[in-house]
This record gives sequence, C-alpha cells and structure tokens, in this order.
Amino acid sequence: MPIKYRISEDDCIGCEACIAVCPYEAITGPPFVVNAALCDGCGVCAEECGTGAISSYDTGSENESFGSGPTMGIGITLKNGG
Repeated sequence: MPIKYRISEDDCIGCEACIAVCPYEAITGPPFVVNAALCDGCGVCAEECGTGAISSYDTGSENESFGSGPTMGIGITLKNGG
C-alpha cells in the first residue's frame, strides 16, 4: 500500500524545513499540512524534520493509529476526543 506523511501539530515548531525540501510541493502552511494528492511518499520531509513532527502512515490501513494530539495531513485536522 502507498505510504503518505502527516504533520503533528503538537510537535511542529513551524520552521518550514519540510516545505523547503519537499520535491512535490505537497506541504503548505501554516497550519502545516501534507496534501496527500501531491505527496509521493518519498520521506524527505520526515528526514529533514528536526522535531519528529512528520510521520508516515499506510494509506491502505483501515485501523490506522494517529497517536495522541492533533495531527494534520491529507487536508484534515484530527482532534483528541472527537
């Protein structure tokens, strides 16, 4: 299944390093989000992120775990508790 990336709002410090290195121009912000339609899953953004705010997920997983705290990616914001 294809791998995509998302940005944790809790961990992101807004340095924009991910925007600078993304070869697909898939990251915009603030608020910083990864556009899944543009993301190729290369992982360059996650490698560049100094805070670990960018994580990968399998787009084919029905039971995907987002961890704790709000996460931004694929154009949506997830909030704790609903």
